[in-house]
Amino acid sequence: MKKIYKIQFKTFFLFVFAFWGVSCAFAEKITFSAKHMYGSSSANQERTILEGNAVIQTENLKIRAKQIELSGESYRYVDATGDVKGTSDDGFNFTCGKMRYDRKTGIVSLENSVELTDDANNVNGKAQLVEYDLNNEVAILQIDVNLKNKNSLCTGALAIYRKKQKLIELSGSPKIVRDGDVFKAQKILLDMTSEEITLDGKVQGSVSTD
Repeated sequence: MKKIYKIQFKTFFLFVFAFWGVSCAFAEKITFSAKHMYGSSSANQERTILEGNAVIQTENLKIRAKQIELSGESYRYVDATGDVKGTSDDGFNFTCGKMRYDRKTGIVSLENSVELTDDANNVNGKAQLVEYDLNNEVAILQIDVNLKNKNSLCTGALAIYRKKQKLIELSGSPKIVRDGDVFKAQKILLDMTSEEITLDGKVQGSVSTD
């Protein structure tokens, strides 16, 4: 039997849900708060919408947005829209216009003027589309990619940022500018630990001798 509910408060409210059981492979506790909440639930499908300063906290991700929707079996999917801000437990912070988090796979998909930071590795990035794997700590950035690390500015159509390995892989007319030096190739790899740049295919560049 499907149940429909709608709750509205003038002040914030807080709910805590715990999902445990053999059938749930991604059991965890979820807490959330908002000004308004409404949705429906049935045997295998839940849907909850939070509006107005919505905040949700899972075991490895905190999200703030104008609206957040939880849906799917055991609230597998978390969709947020409007001034989205997020922080993962591994120190990966982001802002964007729209996001989806799949709690089962650990994949966070970000859209619309995405900006991300990793303070631990001194990385700041911008792109139109970003997919971040919470389990492997790997981010894939697409369209108008702009990544900064220390004195290196990396641009291209596609970038793969491997947080654990401290590596940035660039393709799609990639370029790195560092202290006036310019490096171009078909593919570029930046090792942030050693600051070594590896160029592959149609290598071009210019360096200053001053």
